Amino acid sequence: MLAPETLRRITTWIFDLDNTLYPPSAGLYPQLTARVTEWIRVHLGLTQEEIAVLQKRYLESHGATLGGLVLDFQVDAEEFLNYVHQIDYSGVMPDPALASALAALSGRKIIHTNGSSAHARHVLEKLGIPESLFDGIFDLHDSHYIAKPEIPAYLSLIAHFSLRPKDCCFIEDSLRNLETARAIGMKTLLVRYGDDAEKPVPPICDDATGNLAAWLAEVARLQSAAS
Repeated sequence: MLAPETLRRITTWIFDLDNTLYPPSAGLYPQLTARVTEWIRVHLGLTQEEIAVLQKRYLESHGATLGGLVLDFQVDAEEFLNYVHQIDYSGVMPDPALASALAALSGRKIIHTNGSSAHARHVLEKLGIPESLFDGIFDLHDSHYIAKPEIPAYLSLIAHFSLRPKDCCFIEDSLRNLETARAIGMKTLLVRYGDDAEKPVPPICDDATGNLAAWLAEVARLQSAAS
């Protein structure tokens, strides 16, 4: 857990969406990956091997496939996202503990996703978490299709919500994305599930948890005790 004096300085909590607010066992990520692959195959006429090479290069250089597609092929980003997010959300289970912890947590709460806001709303609905608990959803459209972990994506987020990085805690399952958040001055929380949950906290993270709801509930308790 972050030190109490550090927690008192945090006024904004920034949450990743996929594999952070819900576990990988929900099965959304494989579906999203398959939809991306299918879109590229149909619209660009590439082979499976060519798609794999392209996706690897885009993930390394842009953080998400869409950023590279927009630059290299001038694809319609909204059409792409609408197609990719036509998936089965039934694997996302209601999480009343997380909803309760978020409601009790003091400070601004923002979702920053490399997906679309519509996708985020579908996930929140399945989790049973009211969108009203968040001050905003910042998606790829808002970042001009520049994805995490690229610094401009974070700078767009900061400008959009008039944030001060030193007052923010960035909550993610991706070490690459957390590394950028830390580099610009934010506190960082790594969310990890399964066998990785008990591993030591990586140096680039201020803390790590395998139970986000419990971690947030403890923060809310400390906030209440200090008030």
